[in-house]
Amino acid sequence: MAAYIVRRIAINLLVLWIISLILFTVVQAAPGDPIRMMIPPSELNTGTEEFIAMRRHELGLDRPILVQYVSWLGNAVTGDLGSSFANGRAVSALIYERIGATILLMGLGLLISISIAIPLGVWSAAKKNSAVDYVASVVSLSAVCIPPFFLGMVGIYVLS
Repeated sequence: MAAYIVRRIAINLLVLWIISLILFTVVQAAPGDPIRMMIPPSELNTGTEEFIAMRRHELGLDRPILVQYVSWLGNAVTGDLGSSFANGRAVSALIYERIGATILLMGLGLLISISIAIPLGVWSAAKKNSAVDYVASVVSLSAVCIPPFFLGMVGIYVLS
């Protein structure tokens, strides 16, 4: 049992590392320059090369890509998610401000889905191979297969 748990933890750590590598690569490959995005458009052509070079050095963007990745991963593991380009505040503080509402929304959604799914599952099991069973199966399968963002847009359109 202990070997199984250790193996599962090792696999999960490997998957998390691969996800972090893909995420970092995608962000690095994205078009645009984050430093230039920090400069107001009116000041973009007025002697900002020194500012850009200074900010690149401060943020470590002038270092080799491997060093940037190791630094980024180390900071992310320790909880230092950097600062927002939009307002300069710590990203972890921005997340902390919104985590309560997020947990409330997720909890309410979970409560609603469980309060619908369990009675529907019991009813479907009691009426096996009936119309109720087939409708419940189609509805639940559709709910799982439809992407949440599309279901959300449909819900906004229908309910508003």
